[in-house]
Amino acid sequence: MLTADQLLSILDHITEGVYFVDSERRVLHWNRAAERISGYAAEAVVGRHCGNFLQHVDECGGQMCGEACPLLCVLASGRPQTAQAWLRHRAGQRVPVAVEAVPFTDPATGLAGVIEIFRDNSASLALMQRAQEMEQLAYIDPLTEIGNRRYAEQVLRQSWDDWSRNQSSFGVALMDLDHFKAINDLHGHDAGDHVLRVACRTLTSSLRSFDFLGRWGGEELLAIVQYVRPAELMKVTGRFVSLLRSAGYEWESQVIRVTASVGVAVAEECDSVEALVGLADERLYVAKCGGRDRVIGPETPSAGASTCRPDPQASRESLQLLS
Repeated sequence: MLTADQLLSILDHITEGVYFVDSERRVLHWNRAAERISGYAAEAVVGRHCGNFLQHVDECGGQMCGEACPLLCVLASGRPQTAQAWLRHRAGQRVPVAVEAVPFTDPATGLAGVIEIFRDNSASLALMQRAQEMEQLAYIDPLTEIGNRRYAEQVLRQSWDDWSRNQSSFGVALMDLDHFKAINDLHGHDAGDHVLRVACRTLTSSLRSFDFLGRWGGEELLAIVQYVRPAELMKVTGRFVSLLRSAGYEWESQVIRVTASVGVAVAEECDSVEALVGLADERLYVAKCGGRDRVIGPETPSAGASTCRPDPQASRESLQLLS
């Protein structure tokens, strides 16, 4: 029969994250895959309540460490539980994980705690392959490691051509990180770069492998979401905003929080790809003028052009794609 040490050694050699908690949800064991997926070393988490650092949220950014916690449900019912969640990586970004929680018992006392098994659910192989292709073609933004403006324009053109030929619906979400200049002014440009980089990781992890996220310019990001109608696109971009709002980015013993304003448009609203981006840009400014940290799209009341922009024509001209 295997000893306890042998069993723990085996757990350290599997690819899925595994950890044990007691009845108070204090971590008893944390395997190497859990370290890799979460960024937290075992010595930093054993003995701690798991909710104090993983801070799981659902796809809407809602906290799961209360009644929605799979571990708590297992402790209450004694039955296995599964869930989709976003854990908070030590670096600050949200990582999507598939979670399975099962009870473990002590022959003498009964239910003793819970084992949670989790795996990175971010289609990492597909994303890695895309990153390699982008790097080879000089289409990657070196700071954020997502597509650059040139690559975003290419994906836009291809998506529009597909839409024109077979009406394969797609939409765009133009995002701007709110009060980003204040982050640079207060914490320095290195901190601003860190926040932008980690925010992009959070957003990339919430997209499907065939969707696209690119750096449009500065702190502006462009997501191109395939095969969606307006309501679906609003749901996807609402998740972007919720996940960013729920994340915190550690920098020199401080936690920096950031939100985003988003303008959304779908292909069927426009007669050209330039008009599509221009419409998303107008709605982005409506979102910013309306209080920020929100999405304005085709199904939002009063989703027309903003009146707070001094020269919308000049802005539209600046958004014309490269010929």
